[in-house]
Amino acid sequence: AFASNIRIGSRLIAHAANMGRIILAHLPGERVDRLYAGAAFKAVTPHTAVTLAQLHAQLETDREAGLAWSNGNYEAGISSVAAAIFDITDTPIAALNVSGQSAQFAGVARRSQIAAQVAAAAYEISQRLGWHGPQATGSAGRDEKKPGTPLMSRAAG
Repeated sequence: AFASNIRIGSRLIAHAANMGRIILAHLPGERVDRLYAGAAFKAVTPHTAVTLAQLHAQLETDREAGLAWSNGNYEAGISSVAAAIFDITDTPIAALNVSGQSAQFAGVARRSQIAAQVAAAAYEISQRLGWHGPQATGSAGRDEKKPGTPLMSRAAG
């Protein structure tokens, strides 16, 4: 049976939970710096970023993947993946998350299947909110085609 201490409506520490991380990953770095200026980073597990530099490194990984993964990072034995939800202004306003026992996320094929479904759902929700893809002045200068997809390099020229 799946058992988690997180309940609907729970408030989670943004830098420690993958839903918060994927939203932060799509904000400009300067805004993240302002949000965490002078903040004490609480470690939920040994995997939690406890410095601003560690947080920025994690956010870069999440941004490049287009998804934020957790493999027991918030609760032991629980894995999850989150994708950002964007509004019409290309601002991350929410996140979609799927969680389960870590064994349910085992294997490359299974993780790819879960990732594709989460990305597709986030894309559809974002579009229903008026999002039409990254704007030229979009948040954090993202270049990805849709939520949950890795960054794509800009062509030179």
